[in-house]
Amino acid sequence: DIKKQKAKCIIGKVGLSKVFLDKSKNNGLLYCDFYCGSLCGRGEFLIIKKINNKWTISHSTMTWIS
Repeated sequence: DIKKQKAKCIIGKVGLSKVFLDKSKNNGLLYCDFYCGSLCGRGEFLIIKKINNKWTISHSTMTWIS
């Protein structure tokens, strides 16, 4: 029953790359994509920064959209 319930709630799939950090380990880069159907989705590079011990997205660059 749980598997059937989860299948009803699927909106899309998120994919994340490995996170690449600079030497200070306070700045990073990763790739993220989201698929929500055959002609539905997007991909982008995310620049992240660690501020007050919390990671935030400081910039994003979209690479594709469908």
